[in-house]
Amino acid sequence: MTTPAGLPMHISSDETVRVDSVVGGKKKYGVMKYEYSNRKTYQLIIRSVKETDAGNYTCQIYLPNQNYKEWPQKTVDLIVFTNAFGPEIVDDILPEVQRQGQTAYLDCAVINLQSTAQLQWIKQTTSTGNPMHISSGETVRVDSVVGGRKKYDVMKYAYINREIYQLIIRSVTETDAGNYTCQIYLPNQNYKEWPRKSMDLIVFRRLAAVTPAQWRIEDPSIHTVAILLFLTLCPLVGLFFPPGILVCSGQRPPTIKADNPAKTTARQADNITLVCDFNGYPLPNITWKRNDGLPMPNGEFQERGIVYKIYGTSVTDRGMFICTADNGVKPPASFTVQLDVTFAPICTAVQDVVAQGQNQRFDAKLECLVTANSRAEVSWYKANRATGEKEQILDKDKYNLHEQYSNYSKPYERWYTLAIKNVLGNDYGDYYCTAQNEYGENQAKVTLFSICG
Repeated sequence: MTTPAGLPMHISSDETVRVDSVVGGKKKYGVMKYEYSNRKTYQLIIRSVKETDAGNYTCQIYLPNQNYKEWPQKTVDLIVFTNAFGPEIVDDILPEVQRQGQTAYLDCAVINLQSTAQLQWIKQTTSTGNPMHISSGETVRVDSVVGGRKKYDVMKYAYINREIYQLIIRSVTETDAGNYTCQIYLPNQNYKEWPRKSMDLIVFRRLAAVTPAQWRIEDPSIHTVAILLFLTLCPLVGLFFPPGILVCSGQRPPTIKADNPAKTTARQADNITLVCDFNGYPLPNITWKRNDGLPMPNGEFQERGIVYKIYGTSVTDRGMFICTADNGVKPPASFTVQLDVTFAPICTAVQDVVAQGQNQRFDAKLECLVTANSRAEVSWYKANRATGEKEQILDKDKYNLHEQYSNYSKPYERWYTLAIKNVLGNDYGDYYCTAQNEYGENQAKVTLFSICG
């Protein structure tokens, strides 16, 4: 790798990383090794890339008894783009309606938030008439306590390409009602140009228990406006009617969005992302696990987060993955994603040498296991002893070709048999079981030789 000092930096040898650097609690560099057919792939992982990581990287093979200029090597450039777009507040901020004494949750989703910018929550309507600066980033600036807990909190969630800053207001009262603004502080820009969006928090007092027969309309116009406002807002957050009390609740159980893909296909050694998108209030916690109870591809039995990334997928990663969303409002929701992994054929000879006598009316059986996804086309070839070229076996009078598959076979595995009838002297030699699909081709060699009869 090229460095600011102009000197190469030796990052790794095989799977051992020589650079002791940590970002976000994880090692900056990692090396993963994958074996595929007759080749090995060494993948260099660079986490939290910055402009200083950009440059030239060389993969080389160390040969101890050879001049380093003759070592096999290949080079690749890492290009790091800086964010060309400014920060932006995305998604609509809906009004929040809560009953007095409950907890309110206000969400603000942002993208492209650089390190120098900060997301702030401001309460515009206060008793003094001056805006109240509640928070910057995840730091709360208002030192207020209710019931032994902080009045305000800010939680940050990563959500696909967004960051969601959730303002939590506990034990809401009528004085908490009003207009709240989510804005992005940009240090080198006029504050009037800062991105911002506003929303209203509406707080209802707990009503005395009355029956419909006791309702009275003192002012029909006010009553009509109130009912229209209530019926407009409540479909957004859920409308419930306990006996004698009208309650509008902001909490909603989680529901998985219908556009989540139920099946995902990845090619072996590729990186894949499983997504579990949801609705619900407050924001649900998302957990992932395998349906078969086996560990996840990273070795853990459970993972948290809206997205689950699998690096360098292998055949063993295939299966059903369950994501569960739970926010404490029953019932929780779950969704199953089926991961399918495609790969080039793998051919294995059951016996790579087979012996049989000649001219004794004996048959010889050559067997080959082929594992592939998608299904492979399998052909048998015999090497011409004079030219060395492979010639496809098509003579059905001399040969029998069989394909076997059962419920006891491993996934994607099929058993192929070539039966050579009445072995003669010119039948001896090398045979090839060849399999091919759109992802590649592979073969296994079986040698038929003579035994004394």
